[in-house]
Amino acid sequence: MKKYLILIFITICLLQLVMLVSCEKRYYLEREFISEYHDYNFDIFCLNELKLRGNKENQKLISLRKFDSINNEVSYKTYIVDSVKNIEYYPAKYYNSETPSAKDKSLIKEFVSIDISYLRVDSDLNVKISIDNYEDFNLVKVKDSINYFNKRKASNYAQLIKNWYVLKSRH
Repeated sequence: MKKYLILIFITICLLQLVMLVSCEKRYYLEREFISEYHDYNFDIFCLNELKLRGNKENQKLISLRKFDSINNEVSYKTYIVDSVKNIEYYPAKYYNSETPSAKDKSLIKEFVSIDISYLRVDSDLNVKISIDNYEDFNLVKVKDSINYFNKRKASNYAQLIKNWYVLKSRH
């Protein structure tokens, strides 16, 4: 019985260590991202949401959702990207051999170059980002903190640097 308790204790300690390392890695990635992109102008992504949906045979599947000025979704398309030069609809059979617009291609190229898994810029130019593989954001660059936190619980966020915040639930 004593051996099992010791084994359980060691297992719990190892799990806590793994969780700590994971949180430290995310914290480091967030700081690194902010140091590289703190002055970046995300306005080109206004009213758009891009998500890395996965990889398929060395190709990236990226969804692009577009919104109107009151944040209603107006379009949703998925693209397959095998290089920054080759961007096509996915699956192509649903699009009747349409080609993606130059603006969509530009947004996708820029998103791929930033190398994150989620990006959304709302009508107030607040930027929501996930660096790792979350389906939703965990990092926010707030344009106007008073306006942003009037609509949300400020206690859910921790300020990292200047106008950059992280969701506490993701840490």
